Amino acid sequence: MKKKALVALYQYNQVASSSRIVWAKLGYSRLLKLKDSSVYVPTWIFAVRGKNSSNITLHRINAFTGSSMKNGSTASDTSSLDATVGMMWNAID
Repeated sequence: MKKKALVALYQYNQVASSSRIVWAKLGYSRLLKLKDSSVYVPTWIFAVRGKNSSNITLHRINAFTGSSMKNGSTASDTSSLDATVGMMWNAID
C-alpha cells in the first residue's frame, strides 16, 4: 500500500526527481469538517526534502482512493513536523 501511495505522489508531480523521502507514516487526515464534528480518512503522509534545501514538506495521499490531498506544511527540521502531525499516526504505529 505504501508503495502505491509513493507512486501516486510522483504521478501528481508533488515530488521532484532530485528530492529525498525522509519518512512515510500511515495516519489520519481530516476529510470533512462538519458543524459539530469532523470526518477523518486514513492517509499516507510523506516527509520530503528537496535536493538543495533543508526544508521538509509534508505530502498526503488518501489511503482509500490514492488521490492527493491538499497540503501546506513545511518546516526546517523533522522535530517540528513531528509536533505538528504526531498525533495523527501514533495510534497506528
